[in-house]
Amino acid sequence: MLKSIKLVAAWACQVIGKATINGLVLQYSSIHSHIVCTVTTSTETNMKIFILTVALLAVAQARPDSFDAAAEIRELKSDQREDGSYEYRYQTSNGIAQQEQGVGGQYASGSSAYYDPNGELIQLTYTADENGFHPQGAHLPTPPPIPAAILRSLEYIRTHPPKEQRQAHVRF
Repeated sequence: MLKSIKLVAAWACQVIGKATINGLVLQYSSIHSHIVCTVTTSTETNMKIFILTVALLAVAQARPDSFDAAAEIRELKSDQREDGSYEYRYQTSNGIAQQEQGVGGQYASGSSAYYDPNGELIQLTYTADENGFHPQGAHLPTPPPIPAAILRSLEYIRTHPPKEQRQAHVRF
């Protein structure tokens, strides 16, 4: 994250060279790879810059969860055959698991599992074929039920076709 912030800020400063934006002077130093900021206006601007600086430092110091950062691969198996079929699976020390089998470009099925930030196990199974991708999992959103009035309307439309369709079925 810190590297991303530095890269974006460095790019912005290189593009503008040195510029004053609302009393804030930005100047990029390629020797030290940092941004020099100087406030040139009122106390209110100083306070805004101070708060912004503290917020940026807090974001820059954010670290990934050490448990996930230290995860190791515990199992990794992969097999690709000459007929185009394949299968693979892996599992990590932090509870991530994935497996899939199929025939390249035609069919695949598999499953994955991981723990969300709240510690809840997320499990997904899926198939993919000529009819598309079909995921299944308790965490996936589901559409709300169709209201009864809409169901009645659809049934009415089905049983009462438009006049043009009725006339097309009339035989002389």
